[in-house]
Parts: sequence; C-alpha cells; structure tokens
Amino acid sequence: MIDRLLRPILALSHWAQRHPLWMLLILLLGAGLSGHYAATHLRVDTDTTKMLDPNLPFMQKREQLERIFPQDKNAVLLVIESPVAEISETAARRLKRLLAPQRQSIRSVYLPTAHPFFDRYGLLYLETDELERLASDLARAQPFIARLHADFSLRSLLSLLTRALRFEEALPVSLDPVVRRISTAFEANLAGRPYLLSWQDLLFEPKYKIGHTLQFIVVSPVLDFTKMLPAEGAITTIRTAIDQVKTIDGIPVQVRMTGEPVLEYEELLSISRSTEIAGLVSLFLVCTALLAGFRSGKLVLATLITLALGLAYSVGFAALTVGSLNLISMAFAVLYIGMGVDYATHLSLRYREFLLEDHTPAAALRHSLSSVSPSLFLCALTTALALYAFIPTPYKGISELGIIAGSSMFIVVLVTLTAMPALLALLPLKPVQSWKRRRTLFLPERLAHFPYRHSLGLRRLTFFATLIGLGLLCGITVDFNPVNLRDPNSESVQTFRELLRSKETSPMFLTALAEGEAETRLLENRFEQVPSVEAAVSIFDLLPDDQEDKLYIIDEMALILGPQLEQPLDTTTGVTTLADLQQFRHRLERTPSRALSPDTLDELKQALDRFIARCRDLSEPACQDKIDQVQFSILGTFPRV
Repeated sequence: MIDRLLRPILALSHWAQRHPLWMLLILLLGAGLSGHYAATHLRVDTDTTKMLDPNLPFMQKREQLERIFPQDKNAVLLVIESPVAEISETAARRLKRLLAPQRQSIRSVYLPTAHPFFDRYGLLYLETDELERLASDLARAQPFIARLHADFSLRSLLSLLTRALRFEEALPVSLDPVVRRISTAFEANLAGRPYLLSWQDLLFEPKYKIGHTLQFIVVSPVLDFTKMLPAEGAITTIRTAIDQVKTIDGIPVQVRMTGEPVLEYEELLSISRSTEIAGLVSLFLVCTALLAGFRSGKLVLATLITLALGLAYSVGFAALTVGSLNLISMAFAVLYIGMGVDYATHLSLRYREFLLEDHTPAAALRHSLSSVSPSLFLCALTTALALYAFIPTPYKGISELGIIAGSSMFIVVLVTLTAMPALLALLPLKPVQSWKRRRTLFLPERLAHFPYRHSLGLRRLTFFATLIGLGLLCGITVDFNPVNLRDPNSESVQTFRELLRSKETSPMFLTALAEGEAETRLLENRFEQVPSVEAAVSIFDLLPDDQEDKLYIIDEMALILGPQLEQPLDTTTGVTTLADLQQFRHRLERTPSRALSPDTLDELKQALDRFIARCRDLSEPACQDKIDQVQFSILGTFPRV
C-alpha cells in the first residue's frame, strides 16, 4: 500500500534527478510564494487568554468578570514602599499623576490604598472603640494642634514640648516616641543622612504596612498582542515614571512591578534573549554534527537547503490553516527543525552508503530513494499521528501546534524526496579513500560491536534499570504552580512571592459572581467551610459597621478641633533660630520632668548639644540652613487636611 502511495512521489523524485534545475526553480518559486503569503496573512497573537477554548465555562465567567471590572483585566500591580508612610503615599500619588496622561500605553490608573473615597470616609473603617480613642486623644491635643497651626514651625513645636514636659499641655502622642524621633532628626542631619519623622506612625500606630509604608497602584496597560512583547510599551512608560520617584525629599522609594503582563513580559524577554544565543549555538552544533557524520560539505549544504525550503512551506501552511501563531504554536518551527532534519539525514547517509559500495552517484541516488522512501514516509506518518493527538484538546494553543507540526512532517518528507535528488544531482559526491578505511566513523570496531558481544548482560541491565526507574517514578510530585516555571530572580516573580507571604496581600484568590445579597452570603458561607479556603470576603464585608455612631463621633471631632484644620500648613524657613534651640536646651536642663524616661531625655540633650556645637562652627546662613533642614525633617510630614 505504501509502495502504491509513493509511486507518484518517486516518479517526481526521479524527474527531479533528471531535471534538477527545473525542480529547484519550481521549489524556490513555491517557497517564495508561501513565504510571501505567510508574511501578509500569518499573524502573531501573544494573548494567552486566547490559547484556551472561549466556550469553556470558566473562560465565560472570566469574560463576564472582566466586563464588570475592566480595570482588573491584565492589570499591572505597582508595589511602592519606603521607610516613611507619608513618602510612600506621596510617591503613589505622584506616580498616578505621571501615568494617567500616557493614554497611548496606559488605559487607566487607580490607587486602592490612597483613594479619594478613603480620604473622605476612611475613619468609618476604624473599630468604634479605636475611633473613640482617637477622638479622645485629639480632644486632649486640641490646644496643641491649634497653636501649631497658628505658628507652624520647629520653634513652636519645641515650645509646646516644653509645656508638655511640665504637664501644662497635652500632646496627641506619648512623649517618648516623639522625642526619640526628634533626637534622630538632629542626629541624622549631623550625619548628612536623609530623615523624615512619620507623624502617621506616631498618631495611628498602624498594625500593617498596607496603606502606610506599603502602597499599591493598579495599572491597566494597553497591550499590543501582535508583538512578541505585548506589554513592552506600557512597561517602558511605567519604568520611566518610576525613575522620577526613586527618591523623594532624600528618602529612597522602592517601586516594584508584578502582575500577569509583567510576568509574561519578563519571561518572554528572557526567552528571546536566550533563544538568540541558543539558536546560534544549536545551528553550529547541528552543522558540526552533520559535517562529522556526512564528512561532506555538499551533503550538509543540501540538507540545510532542504530544511529551509520545507520550513517556508510549513509557515505558509500555518498561515492558510490557523491564520495566527500563539506562544505555544510558535514552537512548531523548533519541532520541525529538530525532527525534519532527520529525513534528509537518513537519505544522505543511505546515499553515502551506496557510494561506498562503488555505485555511481546517479545509481546511488536512485537506490537510496527507492530503499529509504517507505521508511521516511512511515516515520512521518507515525510522528504526525502523535502530534495530531493534540488536536482534540480544548487548549487551543496545543491544538494548533498539533495541526501545524503534524502536517509539517508530511511537508518535510515531500520536500526531502524532491529537493534532495535535485541538489545531489547538481552536487554529486565522489567517495574518498578515508571513508572506506573508517567504516564505523569515530568508533573503534571493538566498541562498535560491544552491544552484540554482551547482549545478554545489556538486557539484564536494562531490565533492572527499568525497575529502578519505575520505583523512582512513584516519588515524583507534580508542581501545578505556573510561577515556579519562571525565572525566580526576576523582579516580578520576587515581588509576587513576597506578596504571597501575607494573606492581606496574597494575589492568589478566586472570584465568584452572585446575584443579590442572599446568594452572596450563601456562597460566602459555603466557601468558608472549604478546608483549603483561608478566608472568604464579599462586597458586604466592605461596608463599615455602626455608621451612625461613627458619624456622630466624627462630627464631634470636627466640632472640637474647629475650623483651623482647614487652613493650609506650610513651614516657613528662617523662623526657628539657633537662639531658640539654645533656649530650649536651657529649659530642658532647668525643667525636671517625669513625662520622659531618663534615657530619652539624655538622648535629646546630647543630640541638641552636638547640633548646637556644629552650628556654632558654621556661618550664620549655613547654620540657619541646617536648622531649616531639621525643621522640615520633623514637620514635613505633619498631617494636612
């Protein structure tokens, strides 16, 4: 049956042998047309969501979810962190202002941790007792806040601190923490080290870094899936913006990126870079192996030309059948080269073998075609059937890979049986004497016949090795985490893993849609009963409790604090002088206080003494500049309304 199928192909092979130039001209013309068609019709689609059947239930749910919440589709998460909570928030807001106008690469930007909603209603999310405690502290500190608003300077703060040490004034925070930070501000200035006192940490003592020193920005990028790196434009824009917020007021800011587009971008970038090197190295190794096996540059050249012609036809076939290549089906070219070269190799080695038997080049080629063609066709058939097994899967990327790679096996056989005869007819070989002296190539004869002399021992060894392998197979575990497939040293993977360490920031979550509160509550209860679910949160959990009581407390706070909070606060340089610092230091010496621990008081005195001594050695403008720097370090982050 195979012989009958191959008769037309063998007839074409023999015609190519007799008319090599015409055959090569036809093949080159066809390859050119195929390449042109592929260049104009074959698209590259790097959208990973399209590699799955869109009719799958979970894909339909995903599409529905993305329609409702489009800002989360292909989102890039920026993680902003600095030692000072206020600097983290400033960096997040500045990044938003920089990214929002970049409509060519950024679709939308929003800050979940620094949103206008929380600026206005954030106090409602405190527990009632926490809000009452905050209101009580601010009520006691109202004179302090009013006076500081009237004279927003370091001199005023130090004066209030002196009164507090004598229990004449109430501060909204305990004295030891604020005094230690004031001492640190003086010491940092002397050391030339940037420092900002975080009033947010002093006032609220946050339990978590989220919303304080740790801020998030969710960026919806514009992705171009016709490019190998669809997120390249957006990521370049984001990194340009990040470079402008790496330092704010001398405080370092760390901004990292993660999210599906960034993970895929870094993965594809790493692959493309390594593929270029690996491709050149593999091409060199293949040519070296072929040259060593064939011992003929003509056979190597004919094999490579045949491989290139077959690849051109395979690309055209891909354009005609599937129309686009995804990240998986692109691998067909690698499969084609790896397996397609074998067909030309078999024919070339058989041709060389007949030449060693003293056949003429024309006779050797005819005998090679007749003897090798059935086995080549059978190999192509079995390989194609194995690859066609991918087609029924709903994983579209693998299915299309099976179509293209499987069909390319038949293409490469057809091209091999037509192009190789024409090329070998134009480049006939003449066997040299060295071929006949080394029939086993580079292997000594004893080593070449080793499997025949020790066949029984090798069979036993194979049997026991198989048993050991089966035993080891039982210990294999399957890792279903796709993040582990990526470079663990890349920024996006490291950031992703860091977020996984806390349940508050973990990106590993599932989303379910429900209609109405009753169904939502029911689903939430069911999820909470699943052992593998750590927590279930619905939109109703995001509504603050006891809103009426909390609003009443907030109104009382606003009444007690008065309208002075609505006035802008700006530090004025030159207000606090060296004389004010000396006066404050003198008052510390004269005023015994039980409001501070002795260690904290000594630390403040020593820091002031060193700072005053340094200022005395400087000119008056230089001294004033240092005082203004300390004033900004202490009051630069004081809460503004």
